[in-house]
Amino acid sequence: MSVREPTVSIASYALFGLWLLGGIPLEAATITGQVADQEGKTGVSNAVIWAELPGEPPSFLPPPEPAVMAQTTLTFVPHVLPILAGTTVDFPNQDTVYHNVYSLSRRKRFDIGLYQPGESRSMTFREPGLVKIFCNIHDFMGGFILVLPSPYFTVSDAKGEYAIANISPERYTVKVWHEKLVGDPREVNLTGSVAERVFFALSPRKGRME
Repeated sequence: MSVREPTVSIASYALFGLWLLGGIPLEAATITGQVADQEGKTGVSNAVIWAELPGEPPSFLPPPEPAVMAQTTLTFVPHVLPILAGTTVDFPNQDTVYHNVYSLSRRKRFDIGLYQPGESRSMTFREPGLVKIFCNIHDFMGGFILVLPSPYFTVSDAKGEYAIANISPERYTVKVWHEKLVGDPREVNLTGSVAERVFFALSPRKGRME
């Protein structure tokens, strides 16, 4: 059974945020780069990269369409889902067995119950932070929803490459998150339509992951 792709793309989040800031600028910048291991030799996939304005973050209205984390072949797809705070996430059951979705995370504690194949349940995530997702029927299933205060985000590909386009020229803090690795934030000053390249070298995570 095929997986239904999220109806709102990462690029759409960025464009929506720019509109809230006063419209898409005539000159929009881009942040590109790579996320790699500590030696900088191997690209790291499934890392979330996002750009935040300094100081008190502005308020962004969530997108009108939900994001999607499906259950298919006894797996949460995608495994890592970044969203803007306030976004609703659909959890369609695309398997042939019953599923459940729950979380005990401090940022969002919930349990949407047991539901059958072909059915979907939803949950809205308003507080920024990490939410670990599980199924209480299949304890080997797990996923992550990273709720962000910024609409400027993306996920690294199989080679660790990423790009965040259509960003209003400003000074930003660029951050990275990975379930097993950590990296320091970077400061960038975007001007005009220049593409800024930001590289992250991640080291093994130590201690409890929040």
